[in-house]
Amino acid sequence: MTALPLGRPLPRPARPTLRATGVVAGAAGGVASLAMPYVLDPGVALRLVVAVLVALQIRLLFAIPAMVVHLVIRLRSRRLHATLCVAVLAAAPLVGAGTPDAPAAPPAPPGLSVAGAEFVAGATAPARITQVTGAPAVEPIRAYASLGDGGTDAARAAAAVDDLRRDGGFTRSTILVAAPTGSGWVDPAAVATVEYLTGGNVATVAVQYADRPSWVEYLEGTGPAERSAAALVTAVRAALDALPAGPRPRLVLFGESLGAIAAAGVADRADATLLAGLPGSANRPAPPHATTILNADDPVGYWSPRLLVAPDGPGPWLPIVTFWQVTGSLPGAQDVPAGHGHRYGGGFAQGFVDAGAVPAPAAATVTAVGRAIDG
Repeated sequence: MTALPLGRPLPRPARPTLRATGVVAGAAGGVASLAMPYVLDPGVALRLVVAVLVALQIRLLFAIPAMVVHLVIRLRSRRLHATLCVAVLAAAPLVGAGTPDAPAAPPAPPGLSVAGAEFVAGATAPARITQVTGAPAVEPIRAYASLGDGGTDAARAAAAVDDLRRDGGFTRSTILVAAPTGSGWVDPAAVATVEYLTGGNVATVAVQYADRPSWVEYLEGTGPAERSAAALVTAVRAALDALPAGPRPRLVLFGESLGAIAAAGVADRADATLLAGLPGSANRPAPPHATTILNADDPVGYWSPRLLVAPDGPGPWLPIVTFWQVTGSLPGAQDVPAGHGHRYGGGFAQGFVDAGAVPAPAAATVTAVGRAIDG
């Protein structure tokens, strides 16, 4: 191999090859966009718009680095070449280092997932409830069925109801059915809020249907989440109907994000329902039997391909621009203070009161609970 002197310009890259690469990548991006469930709901015209935009973006991503490389290799300055080499060598260890590893999650008890273990262990202590509300309290009950508790939605729901019955959950005034996210996580702020507002006189039950991030589950379809919620509500309602005549616990339903989509489908079978952060891309209105809460700056609640061509949410709107602004806000939707973005925190207190999930408490109690949740 013959080395070229640093001062001599190198041959120009083949433009047809670069152009062909960009076109192929752009076409692949367009096809992928058309296939994404996020874009399947709107009409064909909107799908084509999104496909073209993605194709152009990928084409640009391929073209810009090539132009930069082409410019650099044509430079004649030995000093600049040397500087670039030193910079690359210095940056290599930093790129390889990455970010520190997150602390390992504590091991879950046998048969219970990590999400389930955190859920069950997080019940609010009666002393803490009394400290916040000023009223006597009892120990809240929590039951959780993980993926390993059954091979079907019905089996896992039955296991959760059995745990609920064994722990005395059906002696409480309220049964809270929580629809988790794709990883099995249930927002602890929501469950703790009901525990505060009921003085601990509540049993909360949840069933895991997957162990992947919500966005992965959403891309593959909301069917598993909806079927799991339906199975659990059916099992809890059957257990309530089998109780002796007389006062029975109220069935309250809660779902957040992907869990809100799951809970929305069975809201008519609950005595009260609260949906938080219902994804805008779900393209479905909240059921009339449910109360919804949505932060004005929650990108999850407003993101939708419809934003490309029409306003759909608060604030000013510009074609295409607003869509990408909201899209860019999605990754950091949880990295904000409670009450903003995709975090609801203390806002759950008023939400559950408005939904009729708990007896109407004094306004001061609602405020105190909200502050305790936001901590």
